[in-house]
Amino acid sequence: MNRGIRLLLLLLGVILLLSSLAAACAEPQKTSPYSHYVNEEYGYSLDYPSNWNLDASEAHLVFIDPPSSCSQLLRVTVAAFDGEPDVPIDITIRQWVEVLAATWENFILLSSQPLEDDWDWLVEYTYNIDGLRVRSQNYIKQTNHFGYIVDLTYESDSVPVEMQDILESFTISG
Repeated sequence: MNRGIRLLLLLLGVILLLSSLAAACAEPQKTSPYSHYVNEEYGYSLDYPSNWNLDASEAHLVFIDPPSSCSQLLRVTVAAFDGEPDVPIDITIRQWVEVLAATWENFILLSSQPLEDDWDWLVEYTYNIDGLRVRSQNYIKQTNHFGYIVDLTYESDSVPVEMQDILESFTISG
C-alpha cells in the first residue's frame, strides 16, 4: 500500500478512535456567541460555540466538544494531512469504509458519495459504542497541498445545529 493511502488510513483511524471517546454533554444553546479558530499550519479556519471546548494541542488534529455538563454524545473532529493522495479518492474511501466495518460493532454504512459543493466526499454511517447508537458524518476535502476531514459524531437522529454551523463555517484559505 503506498504512503499516501497509509497516511490517510492512519489519520482516519485516529479520528475513528478518538471520536469514540467523544464527550457527553448537555444540549448546547444556539444563542451562545461563537469563537473563531484559525489553523495557520494547515490553512483553515472555523467558528464554534464559545461555550464549547476546542483542543488544538496538535495542529493536524483538532477536537471540538460541547460543555462537560451536556447529556448526549457530541464531537467535531477536524483532521488535516499533508499532500495529495497518490490514489483516487473513491478508492481511498472504499478502503476506509472497510476499516470502519471491521472496527465498529453493528456498523452500517448509510452513504458514501461524491459531493459537488465545498466538499469532495461524504461518508455517513452508524455504529454502536458503549451501548449507544452513534452516527458519524465524515466530510472530506482534498486540495493541492492538504487534505481535510471534518467528522461530526453525534447520538441524535439529526445533526445538531451547532455542529452544522461549525461545518458550514469551515473555510480553507488561499
